[in-house]
Parts: sequence; structure tokens; C-alpha cells
Amino acid sequence: MAKRKVRAAIYARVSTVEQNPEAQLQDLRAYVENRGFILHKEYVDQVTGDVASRSKKRKRKDLAYEQLMADASKRLFDCVIVWKYDRFARSLSVLVTALDEFKSLGIDFISITQAIDTTTPMGRLFYNVIGSFAEFEKALIGERVKAGLANAKAKGVRLGRPERDPSAGTRIATLREEGWSLRQIAKRESLSPSGVLKILKRTQDAKSESTAREPKAIPEVWRLKIYLTMVTPQIWRRVLVPADITLTRLSDVIQKLFGWTDLYPHEFVPRDARGFGFSLECDEDTFRLCDLELKPGDGMLYEYGCLNWTHEITFEKTARFDDQQEYPVCTAGAMAAPSDEDCDGALEYMEAKKTRTGRKFSNLAKKPGLELYCIDDWFLEFDPHHFDLDEINQRLGVKSPQSAKVIEPMRATKDKRRASTATPDIYQLRISVCGISPSIWRQVLILSQTSLEMLSDIIQRTLGWEGYHLHRFHLPGAFADTGSRLDVSEHETRLVDLDFKLGDILYYEYDFGDQWTCEIIFEKVLEPSSRRRYPTCIAGKNAGPPEDCGGPEAYMYARGALKRAKGKKRRDRLPAHERQFYNENYPDFDPDKFDRAAVNRELRELERDTKGQRQKSE
Repeated sequence: MAKRKVRAAIYARVSTVEQNPEAQLQDLRAYVENRGFILHKEYVDQVTGDVASRSKKRKRKDLAYEQLMADASKRLFDCVIVWKYDRFARSLSVLVTALDEFKSLGIDFISITQAIDTTTPMGRLFYNVIGSFAEFEKALIGERVKAGLANAKAKGVRLGRPERDPSAGTRIATLREEGWSLRQIAKRESLSPSGVLKILKRTQDAKSESTAREPKAIPEVWRLKIYLTMVTPQIWRRVLVPADITLTRLSDVIQKLFGWTDLYPHEFVPRDARGFGFSLECDEDTFRLCDLELKPGDGMLYEYGCLNWTHEITFEKTARFDDQQEYPVCTAGAMAAPSDEDCDGALEYMEAKKTRTGRKFSNLAKKPGLELYCIDDWFLEFDPHHFDLDEINQRLGVKSPQSAKVIEPMRATKDKRRASTATPDIYQLRISVCGISPSIWRQVLILSQTSLEMLSDIIQRTLGWEGYHLHRFHLPGAFADTGSRLDVSEHETRLVDLDFKLGDILYYEYDFGDQWTCEIIFEKVLEPSSRRRYPTCIAGKNAGPPEDCGGPEAYMYARGALKRAKGKKRRDRLPAHERQFYNENYPDFDPDKFDRAAVNRELRELERDTKGQRQKSE
């Protein structure tokens, strides 16, 4: 009886366009002919020059190799012949896996240039050695997989196939508690009774594991700063609230913070990515603050009544939960809110307040256009500088505000220390670019003796501006006109000369064409430290807007296209002239990037330049 001839499959692979597999194939064909084998099929993996074959999918997969392994599983040939085993497998693990599979299928493996032939006794020994490696690798991989699964399970990751209906477990558990049988539940949910039992067991196990892992859920606490717009000195409150507070409850908190009586309608107005507000139409009894998905620095407006009482709400950061503290709680603030909310809004209140401080009360009624409410009893007895933290927390229902800090005593301490030492104080300022969302801000520490001219340079350096446009400082007032402009010598006027109080605001306008406005808030008075150099930037967020880009509205329009997704630029979405502007002047600009170290290097350079100019003048 004639012996059946061996069916052989030959495999060749090259990795670059310059290489040619034909040399390998000629040697393989000659070997098959010399051994008297029957050539079943040639399998070739080759990188070609056309775009289609060099796609991402082609680079990652050897398609001929996959076809070879598929045909081997069908036993279409008896032997695999390769030119060299590193031309067959890309790595040792791939070689071990393939040879182990060949051994289980009874398929021989021959490498013609390395004298590996499993049809011979020495070649079968090679199979045994490779099999030992395969067993070792399987055991090693198994241990790694088990460790990974245990680690994922400990972190709460749900393993296995994803659920088709995640809410089915809750529904089935509820029906089971109501006394439904497994068959009744299975009929209603279109499942088998065993499937219902499996879901019940999985739900119960997940619930017990969750309870054991998290014995007590700790609520997240948000720190908010709320202040009245268009009023100066700034009337503001800092409050800690649970992140899941409803908007109805938040509105009640704002009313009590400012002493309003909730007589008029209100409205929450979040702002989109371009800074434009939109009315929030929702059920405030169920809609929670955390549902807005705010990030630190984001904010929204709270409009109260039709008299232009507008509150700016800024989410500053998350705070540590204190189980001995009651929430919400007011922790800081400044100035008294108008004790009569019917006084025609912020603009009229500021006008009346300015008139009261500059003239006698008997002359108030003579001011044209000023209503007689200004000489009502509440206004004459009203102290705008009064701020009582305990009184506010009593309105909030807080019995023991553990984390509350009173502002006035701190200010008195600072005044006392200032009088007892000649060492200049350190002012902590927050500089924010107006009209931009997400907000662009910097928190800096500077000497109280810093001049306004130097402050302008500091703002320029922290925001990445060159300073070749005009600028001016102005104080906030009832009306945004030239009457609030700060007409002083910037070179001679120091910050300490402005007699700032905590919460006061100074505005900085730059480039009157693009109309950039920065809000400077006086946050703290600190003692100087020998370990710091001043000025210094201690915090910030987002890159400063590029100069000459058209102002806040134009920048917000282009911001989305300037963002980078996984390192890729998306500037092709911009109009041609804007794309050319950014590519030529700001090729690497990323609006989400803030480099505090780079900002402080700029401030150190500014310090050296200022010192050098001072030495030259002397």
C-alpha cells in the first residue's frame, strides 16, 4: 500500500516595502520539491506601497498568518514550512502559542535555515521544549489574569458580560419582595425562572458587597462664593453646601444669606461655553446643583425680582466633609446687603449710597431723579459695612458653625500688625478675565507697596500679553462710564494707597480695540515669608487669551477649534483668515493649558528688569 504524501503549507513574511518575499519562496518551493511533499498553498504577508494596504488595520495584523492558523485548525495540511522561525512569528510568545497549537493538531513544523524539523526525533524534542515553555507561559498568564480580576473586583468593577437591562435587577428584587413567584416574574420580564433567580442572586451579592465596601456614603460638599453684581464695595458671601442640594433649597439659602424675603420670582441662569447665559427650565424641587456638572471656576447667575438684583455664583472647590458640621453654612463674607429689597435695584442703591456719603442727608431729596426712598428710615439707619456671620448662620438654621471665620476681626488684626511694623504686607489678589467661560484666572501674591504701573506689568506677564496696547484702571461704580476711571499716576500710586478692604474690586482694561477687562479681587492680607519671592503666582486656570484675536466674543467663538483632542489640532474648523492668524502667531497655543512654573519665570524676569531699571535711574 502506497504511503500518503505529506501536504505542506509554506509561509513567508517581509516587514518593509524594500524587502521581497520571492527569495524566501524560491527556497521554500525547492525544499518541498526535494522532500517530495505536495504543496498545498503559499501564505505571504508583505507590506506594499499602496495606501489601502498600509492602513492602520494592515499594520497591526498579518492577514496571511491568520489564514494559515485558520486552515491549520481545519487540518487542510500536514506540515508548515518556513524559511526562518523569526520570519514566522513576531515574538517568542506568538511562536510558543503557534507551535503548541500545531502539536495538538498533529501538524509538523520545519524551519529550513535553522535545521528545525519536527518530523525527526530531534525535532520532536524541540516540540517538547517549546511545550514546556507554553505550559510555563500559560501558568504565568493565568496568575496575572487572576490577580487582575481580583484587583478589578476590589475596585468595584463589574466583571462579565454587560447587562442588557441594568434596571432589571431592581425591578425583579422589588417584585420578589412584594411576593411574586419566580414564574410570575419570569413571565412578566420575558425570562426563564432560572434567569430570574440568577439576576436576584447577582443583585443581592452586589448589594452586600457595596454595603461592605462603603458602610457610609460621604456626601460631597461644594464651596460657593456668591456676590451681588454692580455693587461696590463687593457684597459677598462664601457658603458650604451639599453637592446634591436642590435648586429650591439653594434659592432659599441665597435668600437667607442676603436677608431677602423671597417676595419676588427668581431664576437660575447657567452659562454655556461661550459665556452666554440661558434660562434653566427645570423642576427646581428635584433638580440638584450637581446635575449642572460644574467644574471649579465655573459659575452661573441667580436673578431675583425685576429690580436688577443679580447674584454671581462661583463654584470655587470641593471641601472636606465634617460630620460634626451642619450644612449649608456660611463661612465668610463682607458688607451688608440692602435691608430693603424694594429700593429699585443695584444701580439706584449705588447712586443713593454715593449721594449719601458725599452730601448731607437733608440735600438728598434735592438730587434730580433720586426717589425719596433714600431718606426712608431704613436707609438713614443702614450700615453698609455691617456683617454678622452668626446672624446669617442663625437664619440658615446652623447652631454651631464649626468652620465659620469672621472677616472683621481678621481685618482688625491686620491693621494692628500694620501699625506695629514697617514690613510691607503681602496682598493676595485674584485676577480674572471677564466674559470668558471656562474662566481664565490667576491668584498672585504681591507686595502692598507695588505700584499700579508694576501691577499692570504683573497682569501682562501672568496672562502672556506683551503690553503694547493701551490700558487703564477703574473702580467699579453704579454705572460703567468714565466717571469711575482711576485718574492717578500709576507710577506713584501704590496698592496700599487705595485702602483696599477684603472683597473690594479693581478693574483693569487692556487693548481698547479688543476690550479685554480683568477683574482684580482683593482676597487676603498675609505676612511676608522669607521663603518666597514676590510677586509670585500660586494658582490659576486656562491659558491667557491671545492678543489681537478680536476680544472675548471672537476668542470664545474660536476656542473650541483651538482645543486639542489627544494631541491633534482641530484648527481646520476655523475660517481661513483666523486659522492663518493662529498658525502664524500662536502655532502651539492650547486654551486649556496653564503652566504656573512658566508664569513665575516670567515674573522673576520682570523682577530682574525692574531692579535693573531702578539701579540705572539711581
